[in-house]
Amino acid sequence: MPDEIFDIQLDAEDVVLLILEANERLLRKSSLDGITRLEKLIFLLENETDFEGVGTFFLFEPHNFGPFSKGVYEAIEFLEGCDLIEVRERSYPSLYATSDEVKLLSELLDSDVPDDSALSESQITERQFLLTDDGRTVATKIRNAVIHRRPVDVKGLDLVIKKYGHLSLNHLIRYVYRRYPAMTVKSIHPEAMPQS
Repeated sequence: MPDEIFDIQLDAEDVVLLILEANERLLRKSSLDGITRLEKLIFLLENETDFEGVGTFFLFEPHNFGPFSKGVYEAIEFLEGCDLIEVRERSYPSLYATSDEVKLLSELLDSDVPDDSALSESQITERQFLLTDDGRTVATKIRNAVIHRRPVDVKGLDLVIKKYGHLSLNHLIRYVYRRYPAMTVKSIHPEAMPQS
């Protein structure tokens, strides 16, 4: 029966696939860079659209970098295990991490740490999420089923990706922090710090 596909029941993994597919289709990006970015996009999908069910798939709570959901990590792990997505890691120098680590080391040692210390070589690792060929096929089928069942969901998802997907991570975090301050109470990001 060809109509059976339209009786789809979405889950957390489907939402992640749809976001990765929209990132490729709308922004022409082969990967979505960073788990924090993915979390913020899902959070915005939940809070700024009427996308059916997304609020029950991901339970967000305030954390180090704003809204956090363990469900995002579980969905990524599951999709990677099914070979529907590929997760790559990219390392790069981070001045933000370095300055915080230097401050912390200075406080611990109760002395100044020279700026040219080994910490100046700090690297952070960012995870990049890519659809595999099978993942792209599945995501496209899910998208078509959602379009048939509830087109407003795909329109909302596309709007979130178009509006926020191109922002730098700091701009995305800044937007979420300013729009949803309740999600910043546990944040360690400078954007969440009270202004003096």
